[in-house]
Amino acid sequence: MKFAFYLSFLLFSSLVNAENNPVKLFEEKASTTFESCSALISLQLMAKSRDRIKPYCGNIETVEEVKSMYKIAKEHLESEGNNGGIEQLKNYYAYWKTSMEILMPESFESDTAYKDRISKRKMSLKDKGTLLEVEADY
Repeated sequence: MKFAFYLSFLLFSSLVNAENNPVKLFEEKASTTFESCSALISLQLMAKSRDRIKPYCGNIETVEEVKSMYKIAKEHLESEGNNGGIEQLKNYYAYWKTSMEILMPESFESDTAYKDRISKRKMSLKDKGTLLEVEADY
């Protein structure tokens, strides 16, 4: 586990330069992960395979990668003294984690209700990403 964290840290660090802001890279990875998982679940619902949906879409490696990217982004903002950016980063990360946890459809939830709920969540995540972008100035 520590090796995977270290490896993702090295890979992520090598991507960071003047054109690749670590906050932007974090936000893009987190939002892409949510979008991918919600699309996968939607496809499974369309195929009427609700009973075969994995209990948690985000695998441990992906969640750990986003977590390590969050830490790097936070350190970046701390080094700039950007308290507003740090606050928005924390809010975005907490909302993303919760979004990933509630991604699974409820047993009583219709497919339409599920899609509406996730669509609202996507829009909120996008709004929080925009606030993060403004505050982090990337």
